[in-house]
Amino acid sequence: MTGPEVSRPKRYCFVFTGAADFHDERLAALAWSVPAIGDSLRRGADLLEGLGRPTAADGIRRAVAGRRTDFRELDGIWGLRLFLDLGFSRHLQESGVTPGAVIGTCVGELAAAVLAELLTEDEALHIALLQADALVTGADGAMVAAVADRGQYLRVLAETGLRPAAENSDRHFALTGSHQAVRQAQSMFEQSGDVCRLLDVEVAGHRSIEPPHWAELRELAEVLPERRPTIPVVSSVTGEPLTSGVPKGHWVRHLQQPILFAAAARRLIDEIPDYSWHFVQFGPGRSVSRFLEALPDVEAACTATQPLATGTVEEQLEALRRAVAELAPMLSVRGDTEGTEVVRGAL
Repeated sequence: MTGPEVSRPKRYCFVFTGAADFHDERLAALAWSVPAIGDSLRRGADLLEGLGRPTAADGIRRAVAGRRTDFRELDGIWGLRLFLDLGFSRHLQESGVTPGAVIGTCVGELAAAVLAELLTEDEALHIALLQADALVTGADGAMVAAVADRGQYLRVLAETGLRPAAENSDRHFALTGSHQAVRQAQSMFEQSGDVCRLLDVEVAGHRSIEPPHWAELRELAEVLPERRPTIPVVSSVTGEPLTSGVPKGHWVRHLQQPILFAAAARRLIDEIPDYSWHFVQFGPGRSVSRFLEALPDVEAACTATQPLATGTVEEQLEALRRAVAELAPMLSVRGDTEGTEVVRGAL
């Protein structure tokens, strides 16, 4: 006879999914209703202005004011996404939902680094802008996302010459490369009955790029202070924890290598098995839930904080209210605040 099942204490992993291909100004619609989001976006606009990006700063201010804004330039898209992520996460923290770990993909890893105090907000934004400059000058091409078995994914890579852009689960992949090769990959997936779509991205990152702009980013990385994370961070670049801080070349490799969300999620669960992990997605849609469902060895629930960018203000506000209502009661039921040092030490 087995004994009673022991309930494991719950911890939240904040997941920042990055800019993806959703950059509609309606993402900023909650700025008036949620002070943490409005304050974060206005702070981001001021920092963009100070870093010599007045057009991007004005775009965010227009979006916050509810005016039509076309976010097509990468510095504006990433500035918007970075400070939306920080605003959403701070709203949840103010509601009592505290992260026990963070994972970020694409520009979302910069938001994760800010929450873990590996970077300041202005450092994260400066890195994002230099990355955007490098990609714009050296990453012409396209990207396609597909839901397929791994064998088919590997066949498409081999026959098209594309590079992996993301391995988010055992069935969710993205590929990057030339427009012609991406169209060939799309045709191959569709002929096999796989779900796929072209991503509406400005540049095709997550592949080797060597424009002159990397030199400036390398110089910035050299002078960044060495810090240890205040909460565990698992990098989606390597699938490994950033226990000792950020390696010097990390932010240069960051957008030249595929996103390894599946590896990062598995590493978190494997490294800290004594906790019941609940993932909280910051970024449009419910992609993290789908990724986790396709990882049979990862047992973790997931809550999304916002719908797609096309959602109305009311729909976005309701999604955020539901997220807080779903997550906050777990804290009062759990009633424990211990284990932070254990979690931190485990990674």
